[in-house]
Amino acid sequence: KILRASGVPPSTHRDDTWRTFLRAQADSLLAIDFFHVDTATLRRLYVAFVIEVKTRKAHLLGVTQRPTADWVAQLARDLASDLEETGHRFRHLLRDRDAKFGAAFDAVFASIGIQIMLTAPQAPRMNAFAER
Repeated sequence: KILRASGVPPSTHRDDTWRTFLRAQADSLLAIDFFHVDTATLRRLYVAFVIEVKTRKAHLLGVTQRPTADWVAQLARDLASDLEETGHRFRHLLRDRDAKFGAAFDAVFASIGIQIMLTAPQAPRMNAFAER
């Protein structure tokens, strides 16, 4: 909007590097996020899930009223254990910059060879698979 207001025209070249990356790495890409559910008793529950980008298969990781970095790190350890048991083929985990995903969370996945990919700040479309 700022560029348009300043009279700068849109780029004639479309940079599809992110889209190209997602298509090329879909077999080895996981996306993780939270959503919330408001109950009939007016409680808000937070649900952690991970989705396989290629198959769109979602895995429920846990539900809590108060998600903390320690709770999320434990979910990461459980998921990493499950992935190791099944002989995972994933190389990348896409996540947002939520403070609940701390250094311990990233370290768990680094230990099993999964690279953490952070979305850009305030760019929900970068993790559209989990955001939907």
